[in-house]
Amino acid sequence: MGRHALLLASTLVLGCASATEGIYGKHDLGGVGGGDGNLDGGNGYTGDDQGTPVTVPDLANPLATCIVPMIGEWCPTPIYVSTTGNDSLSGSTPANAVQHVNIGIIRALTCGPPSCVVVIAGGNYDEQVLLHEGVSLYGGYSSDFSSRDPAMNNVTLTSKEDRAVVADGLVLATRIDGVTIQGANLTTSDGRSSYGLWVSNSHSALTVAGTTIKAGQGARGVPGNPGVVRSCGAVGASGGTAYDCGGSTGGFGTAAGDPVSGGTAGTGGSSNCPDACPLVGSDGISDGDDGTPGNNGMQGPGGAPTGEIFGSFVNGHWKGTDGSPGERGLNGTGGGGGGSGGTKRIRVCFGCGTLIGGRGGDGAPGGCGGGGGDPGGPGGGAFAVLLDSSDVVLDTVTVSGGHGGPGGTGGDGKDGQGGSTSVDNGRQDESSSKCGLINYHSGHGGHGGVGGKGGAGGGGAGGVGGASVTLVRLGSSLVTKSGNVQVTQGSAGPGGAGGKGPGTAGQDGTAGAVAAERSY
Repeated sequence: MGRHALLLASTLVLGCASATEGIYGKHDLGGVGGGDGNLDGGNGYTGDDQGTPVTVPDLANPLATCIVPMIGEWCPTPIYVSTTGNDSLSGSTPANAVQHVNIGIIRALTCGPPSCVVVIAGGNYDEQVLLHEGVSLYGGYSSDFSSRDPAMNNVTLTSKEDRAVVADGLVLATRIDGVTIQGANLTTSDGRSSYGLWVSNSHSALTVAGTTIKAGQGARGVPGNPGVVRSCGAVGASGGTAYDCGGSTGGFGTAAGDPVSGGTAGTGGSSNCPDACPLVGSDGISDGDDGTPGNNGMQGPGGAPTGEIFGSFVNGHWKGTDGSPGERGLNGTGGGGGGSGGTKRIRVCFGCGTLIGGRGGDGAPGGCGGGGGDPGGPGGGAFAVLLDSSDVVLDTVTVSGGHGGPGGTGGDGKDGQGGSTSVDNGRQDESSSKCGLINYHSGHGGHGGVGGKGGAGGGGAGGVGGASVTLVRLGSSLVTKSGNVQVTQGSAGPGGAGGKGPGTAGQDGTAGAVAAERSY
C-alpha cells in the first residue's frame, strides 16, 4: 500500500481531525514532502520549514488536515485545551475545548486505544499537571487552533503546589512537546521544595521536546521553636539541727545534678553543757551561722550550623540537614542551709531541763536553667527536573535553575529562672526558760542562703539554605540528550539567622548548595 493510501486509511479509521472542525492550517511539525508529492521520511518532522500542514486526500472530506505531529503515518485524534474553554465540554473540537490540562488528559483516556493526544492553546495554566502514560501533550497552538507556533503561543504549565508537572509510573511512550514548565515560587515558611518536572519510576517512557523547564523557589525554612521553661527538681539544702548537747551545720547547696558553685553550709552555734550549773543567761551560747548564697548557673552554648549543604532525598523529596539546637543553661546552685543554734543544758540546776538550739533555715533552691532554642529548618530546595529511578529523553530543551529557599531562623534561648529567696523555711529562734531566779537561753538557728539564678539557654542555629540543583538524578536514572540541551544553574538559598535571647546566640546557618546537575 502506498504512503498516501496508508495515511488515508489511518485517517478514516483513527478519526483524524477534519476541516469541518476548524483545525486545518499551518503548524511547525509534520510538513508536506518533496516535489514528487510523496511523504518524505514518514517521521512527521520534514517538509516545508514554514510549517505547511499535511493535507490528506479523503473522499468523505477532501480538506482533512492533521493538527498534531503525525506518529509514523497516522494522525492521532486531538483533545483541545484552552484557557477560555469549559471543563464540562467534551474537548473534541476547538469550540468544545476544555479549560484545564488535567481534564484534557482525562478526556484523552476515553479515546482509542490508542489514547488521544492533548493539544493546548497559548496561555498560563495554573494547575498541577498529572501525566498519564500514553497521553502526550503538545503546546503552542493559536486560540482557534488553526496554527501551531510554540514561541508565539507560549503555553506555561505552573502550579502553587510543590510539583508543577508529575510523571509517576509511566510505562507507555509519553511526550511533552512545545511548552514551558515553571516550578512554583513558594512563599510559605514550611521548608517545602519546588520541582518543575518530577518524574518517578518511569523507565524509558517519557520524552520532553522543544520545551523550557524552569525551577522555581523553595520555601523559607521552618523557624526554630524557642527554648522552654524547664523543671529541674531543684531543692533547698537542709538547715542544721541542734541536739543534747550540741548543734550541726546546715546542708550544702545543690544544682539538681549540675556542677555546684557556692551555697556552703552555715556552721552550728556553740553549746554550753556542763555537768554542774551552767553559765548564766546565754553565756557560752552562740547562734548558728547563715548559709551562703548559691551561684548562678552558666549559660548554654548556642547551636552550630550544619556543614552538609547538599542534603539528601527521601521518597523522591529533598531533605536538608538540621543544625544543632542551643544547649540548656545550667541550673543555679541552691543556698547553703543555716547552722543550728547552740544548746544550753540546765537540767543539773534545780531540776530544770535542757534548752535545744534553734534549727537552721533551709537554703533556698537555685533556679532551673532555661531551655535552648531549636535550630531553624532547612530552606526548601529548587529543582527544575527531578528523575527518580527514571530514564528520560530531553530533545532540544532548556533547563534553568531556580533559587533555594532561605533557611529558617533559629529559636531564641530561654532565660533561666531566678533562685528562690525563701531562706527561713524550718528556721527556729532561740529557746528560753527560767530556772530558779535565772533566765537561760539557747542560740538562734542561722538563715539559709538564697539560691542562684539558672543560666540562659543558647539560641538554636540558623537553618541551612535550600539547595538549588537544576537537574537531579536519583538511583538508576538516566538522561539521554538530543539536539540543543542547555542546563544552567540557579542560586542557593541563604542560611537563616541564628537564634538570640538573653544567653549565647546561635550561629547563622550556612548557604545552601548549588549545581547544574547532580546524582544522589
